[in-house]
Amino acid sequence: MKKQVAILGAVLLLAALSGCIQPVIPDPGIRVISAEGALYPPLCNGIPLHYDANVQPGDKLILDFGTGKDQYGNRVGLGDDARWTIREVRIQCDAKTEEDTVFWPLNLAANQCAWFPGWTAPTEPISGLPLPLYPLEGYPWDACGDHGLPEMPSQGATIAVSAEAEWIEVEIVFAAAGDYMVQWPGEMLALPVSGERATRRLSEAGDVVVTQGAQTWTFTVPAAWFWIDAEFRVRVGATGVC
Repeated sequence: MKKQVAILGAVLLLAALSGCIQPVIPDPGIRVISAEGALYPPLCNGIPLHYDANVQPGDKLILDFGTGKDQYGNRVGLGDDARWTIREVRIQCDAKTEEDTVFWPLNLAANQCAWFPGWTAPTEPISGLPLPLYPLEGYPWDACGDHGLPEMPSQGATIAVSAEAEWIEVEIVFAAAGDYMVQWPGEMLALPVSGERATRRLSEAGDVVVTQGAQTWTFTVPAAWFWIDAEFRVRVGATGVC
């Protein structure tokens, strides 16, 4: 029996070497081959977000989504802030109907924003930007002042975050090995490709058009491939009572 298995293996090896057995080619299509993006909880004034004692109404909190680790060794922020950038942060306190205002002052580092829990800023009528433009005016606030911070009990808040990739790398697998012309999104000219697959680093979504003679194939790179989203929950303390 062992002799028969050895003979069969030798025959298959010779057949493969002679070209009788063709390599298996995956189904035609396009896929992302670059590393997936990741979003972890941010640091909040330099300490882990879920350390509840540092989240109080009206306090100035700096949410830092830069890549790194907290003092306990847990990953924080973006998995790779060299390739991904925070584009939107939305915060909703459970006891409020409107979202809190998130500020992006120029003096903060990239992927950092300022949040005053419970505070929704008025809007400047011409620019549409929240007031104050620089979120230190009137800070620290008096719980009994006229700044508009509503009286609320201790509550939860949802921090919804979206980040965009500067680039992704994709791979096209053709139906068969051959010579193709490939036009990638954002490029004016088609490029020659030989073989059974092609890879490219892309900075925008769109259609990839592949031609071979009179035949044309279109593969779509969706915009969603450039985005990642995450939500984080945190407790916000009660406001002061006058």
